[in-house]
Amino acid sequence: MNGDWSQLQRRGFVVLRGFLPAEDRAYLLEDFARGQPPEAFPFGFKPLGRRALQRARMRLDPLLAEISATTSLRVDSINFLTLSHYVSTRRAERSSHWHQDFDLDYRLTGNHLDYLNFWMPLQKPKLELSNLAIIPWDALWEHCPEAAERAHGLGGARWVIEGESSALYLGLDQAEPAARFECNLEALAETPHLHEGDLLVLRGDTLHRTQDTASLRVAASVRASGLHKTILRHRLASLQDPDTARLRQQLDECFQHLGVEEMTLGQFLAYLSAQKPAHD
Repeated sequence: MNGDWSQLQRRGFVVLRGFLPAEDRAYLLEDFARGQPPEAFPFGFKPLGRRALQRARMRLDPLLAEISATTSLRVDSINFLTLSHYVSTRRAERSSHWHQDFDLDYRLTGNHLDYLNFWMPLQKPKLELSNLAIIPWDALWEHCPEAAERAHGLGGARWVIEGESSALYLGLDQAEPAARFECNLEALAETPHLHEGDLLVLRGDTLHRTQDTASLRVAASVRASGLHKTILRHRLASLQDPDTARLRQQLDECFQHLGVEEMTLGQFLAYLSAQKPAHD
């Protein structure tokens, strides 16, 4: 299924209609229903189960190959660091404001150009409700180039509309804005209306938010990154929460093993694979 992938570089997103067949949607919804509810997970982001993620990858890996062949984006790996998850309007407080995704990959690499979010509505009763609103890059560059320059490649940021201006906050807890811009981002927004099974491919640094929580919508968000991306050792300081303690230890051990202060994502994943016990 060929998309116009040049739009990822020009506008920051692409929509493919009818991408996910009904049997795959049913499989993912069954996975979503298993175990703990989304409310039991931070921000309601319930991880995809291993088999569900593998099933989604079978559909998405050919798209990664197309994107790599037709654009300058270098995105080739869906792995555990990208933390693919379900997003439900039952818990949407974190995603209801304009933002660039807060995720582990960006905390480690600082690179949100070579990063893609494959967003697929699985349960969505109303076409016009509970979509993702998006700030297209071409509109942002035309009407607010200063904000576009600051936003390019950025992650972990929220953008607050203040009348006819917009304020940029870095991280979740920053009390004062890092910058203000004389433009109203809301006026630039587009909201593609998606059916169940449609696919929205979103570049990692594209500004977006949940349109509304007026309907009960469940979507799968499968994230892909690039194996070439660099992890700097000093960035491990961002992993202070208990949930990332084991990962920080593994990263530190890998840096020590390689005797370096920076390594690629591919090197780290290869190191982890080599640590797994061999099976007969």
